[in-house]
Amino acid sequence: MWRSLAVLIVVGALLGMVRLVRDLAAGEPLRVLVYQIVLLVVSGLLMVFVVMRLRSLRQRLTLLERPDDGGG
Repeated sequence: MWRSLAVLIVVGALLGMVRLVRDLAAGEPLRVLVYQIVLLVVSGLLMVFVVMRLRSLRQRLTLLERPDDGGG
């Protein structure tokens, strides 16, 4: 589920970048450009959260799979 969310965020961010470049080339008003930039920043922050969650889940899975050394 988290990997799928990461893929959706990346695809959305790429589309947002394309849209931002298109709007810049078309000479759109500043408020439109600010809106696009805010969306990209929010996507980036969400991606950071997803990556942190994936790392913690992977670390937890690694700890669970590690065999016990028997204590001695």
